[in-house]
Amino acid sequence: MINVYDDRNRRLKSLAFLRPCISEDMFLGFNLSNEIIKSLRLATKLFIHECLTEYFAKQYNETIGIDEFVYLYKDDIKSLPNITPNGLVLSKAETSCSYNKVLKVAGNIIKYLGITEQIESIHFPVNIRLRWGQPDDYVLSRPYASTKWHSDIWAGESSENVMIHIPIFGDFRNNGITVAKSQPGFYPDFVKHLNDYDEGKPISDNVEERDIDMEIGQAYILDSFLLHKTRFGDPSFRAILSFPVVPKEKLESDIYHNPRRDENYLDVDTWMEIGRKCFVYTESKLERYQDKDVSKISYADKYLLSR
Repeated sequence: MINVYDDRNRRLKSLAFLRPCISEDMFLGFNLSNEIIKSLRLATKLFIHECLTEYFAKQYNETIGIDEFVYLYKDDIKSLPNITPNGLVLSKAETSCSYNKVLKVAGNIIKYLGITEQIESIHFPVNIRLRWGQPDDYVLSRPYASTKWHSDIWAGESSENVMIHIPIFGDFRNNGITVAKSQPGFYPDFVKHLNDYDEGKPISDNVEERDIDMEIGQAYILDSFLLHKTRFGDPSFRAILSFPVVPKEKLESDIYHNPRRDENYLDVDTWMEIGRKCFVYTESKLERYQDKDVSKISYADKYLLSR
């Protein structure tokens, strides 16, 4: 087990050209430029603004900063129909233009980190997640509730994938994440998707945990073996950009692959052209979700690529 984690830590550290400011077990942090984080915050605000105006047809003030914007209109944002119970803000047909601006900035982040030569493909679309500091009991009880200890593999991410997280706005000290140290017993028996994160309790109970104080202006890279959970303590909400990438280097411990998500991956060169020469869109409308709330290991919606 020690050799497995050593190999995965070595691969993780070899991905980025940029020198990390945080280097922990299965977890790296990097400082981003002020220009990139400003672009990301502005693009996210424009996306949320377009969601609001398309669904509610109200006038929203575009001139204020993103922190004031989301606080001022928090009630309407919470009522948007394109936010899943787990906080994923899905782009819809009416919001594709602003959403592709977020994707373009995500490409700039990948380039800034210097990982394009070490990865073979990247997930599309990217995930914008809004987390409220005091979620409803229903959200906390869902099979894939992020407040439970979990690996991204348990929700259907392939074991070779590496997840990138970039905070956008909000309180990440009180509403951040907690990670667990390398857990004996995870490999190989729990390198698979689970129907409920609670099925992982045999190895997630009594883990040695540590809080990670994420900061706006930094990007974080997590190995898929890392057990983690969302923590909350402040009633405000936060936003984070996240998406998985696939390293070129393969390890013997990469034993789980989920073919249901293959259609959501693009080669690096194509992915880097999104927002420039390519356009991600969906035919789904911005309207209330009518089907049952069912946890699944495929992506939450269907997205297409126009060249």
